[in-house]
Amino acid sequence: MVYINLMKVFIQARMSSTRLPKKVFINIIKKKHTLDLIIEKLLKIFKKKELVVLTSQSKSDDPIKRYCNKKKVRYFRGSLSNVSKRFLNALEKNKCKYFLRISADSPLIDVRLIKTFLKNVKGNKYDIVTNVCPRTFPRGQSFEIIKTQTYINNFQKFKTKKDFEHVTSFFYNFRRNFRIKNIRSKKNYSKFSLALDTKDDLSKIKRILDITKKADLNFLKYVSVLKEGF
Repeated sequence: MVYINLMKVFIQARMSSTRLPKKVFINIIKKKHTLDLIIEKLLKIFKKKELVVLTSQSKSDDPIKRYCNKKKVRYFRGSLSNVSKRFLNALEKNKCKYFLRISADSPLIDVRLIKTFLKNVKGNKYDIVTNVCPRTFPRGQSFEIIKTQTYINNFQKFKTKKDFEHVTSFFYNFRRNFRIKNIRSKKNYSKFSLALDTKDDLSKIKRILDITKKADLNFLKYVSVLKEGF
């Protein structure tokens, strides 16, 4: 395989969340929604051409396509239910040596953490660089950098529903077979969540931002607000 880019950033997004439909376009702060915030943050580190929004071919995700066209952000549409295949097909169109996976349910993501991840990619040592195996950061602060060839070589081994719904579950289940670097926080914050998944999460995030006034702070600032219990 000929690689054109060192890395692509795949932002996983859909409109059909059962717990909080259309959450990627819900106003979070200053008339900006989750996709706005995530893309703005990623552009501090990556070039626009390196970002790709991965959504589905479902008609329900047409608004994401229109948003990307308006913002001139690249997008790829694939399977709605088989998320892993969506990533595989996206890699066929977006040649890269590594891809960074981030979910669109992370409006408070701290992209400063990415820099630590990128340092570990140098030297071609690892198949995956992650912070969820095991998790020590809050939910909503998750990143995974996966070596493209490792992903492609092992996709045919995916068997379970979880393998197809969650892009990296196969690799974590068979972690001894792969070179996985897990980034740990100095303290364990895994009991906290800064992710946007439910109406309660939305209320919590808005209360946090009412206090902090900014959506691009160090994640520890948000954790400290959670600790205080508002």
